[in-house]
Amino acid sequence: MAFLSLAIFTSGRKKYIFRFLVVILGFAIVSFVLFQLPRISSHARTVAVMTNIIFKNDRLHWLSYLTDDPLQQQMRIELKNGRTINVVTFEPPTYDKMLVLYAPWATKANQSPEMLRITETFARLGFLVVAYSREEGDPVTLPTRQTNEDLVNLTLHFLDDPTRHISSVGFFGVSIGNGPIFAAASDQALQDRASFILAFSPFFDSEDQPDFILHGKASFQNTHVQLQPSPKYVQDLTAMGSRNGYPTLEQLFASEFYKNAGREISPVHFVSRVRAPVYILHTKDDKVFPYTNSLQLADAIRPYAPVKLLLTDLMNHGSIRSFTWNTLRRYYLPEGLEYYRFMHAFLQEQMGD
Repeated sequence: MAFLSLAIFTSGRKKYIFRFLVVILGFAIVSFVLFQLPRISSHARTVAVMTNIIFKNDRLHWLSYLTDDPLQQQMRIELKNGRTINVVTFEPPTYDKMLVLYAPWATKANQSPEMLRITETFARLGFLVVAYSREEGDPVTLPTRQTNEDLVNLTLHFLDDPTRHISSVGFFGVSIGNGPIFAAASDQALQDRASFILAFSPFFDSEDQPDFILHGKASFQNTHVQLQPSPKYVQDLTAMGSRNGYPTLEQLFASEFYKNAGREISPVHFVSRVRAPVYILHTKDDKVFPYTNSLQLADAIRPYAPVKLLLTDLMNHGSIRSFTWNTLRRYYLPEGLEYYRFMHAFLQEQMGD
């Protein structure tokens, strides 16, 4: 009888001990999940952003299902200096951040689908995106000091608008547009208000370009590049030189016109005043500005501001390659993880959990 009582008592204790262990295990699992939720949600955001950027098919744009469509408008804005410029804005329903984009070839009717997806994605993340664009039909020309001043005044136009309540501004430069973008972000009026600079396929110093355009060679420290320059880029430079009285590229590069333009817009002249974190993406197969430009730019920025550099063939010149079966095999499988890490770090540092 005593033995039977002991057995019942022991089995009862085992049942309660088992239940207690289940409760403890459940509590541990729930605690772990709750503790990891910010981390899980931040990675989910990165995946959603990447689907919006890389997929052509709108049905695969996860971020688009979670956010409202931004309002796209073309506007002519009169600046404080009296100049009137053309901009395209992408305005989300609510925002407290702003992104200033400059891609010199872009007009409302002439933006690549890849750039439009990137622009819209930033708007869906809560940025008022303001893209400084050319007038329809205007030829592509070198940016000038006036471009730098326009970008500064354009940014202040929106930042100082009391109806908008913008707390921070990021800058996004594409190709040669990085010159004026770095000039604006390092300007005394904006230096302390800039939250980041995102640079796609930047150049560093215009004085380095003639050797690449004429001979297909570029180098920085122990890195040497030999590529055939883009025929379209060479054609555009030749046409620009002819319009300004320099019929050959050799004459254009030797001219004061070219040298003065380089002094006005080359990032090399602005990096010492940059204080915002800088994120650089550059393809290793760039036939306009070889990736040695980004190596030089990152090296020059490091004493003054944090900088992250990703060299990846997921980039075209100035944009991200769209996702196709061919790009999956050639680029996304071998390099997609590094691109994901770069994007995740950018989103974490600039938007938090």
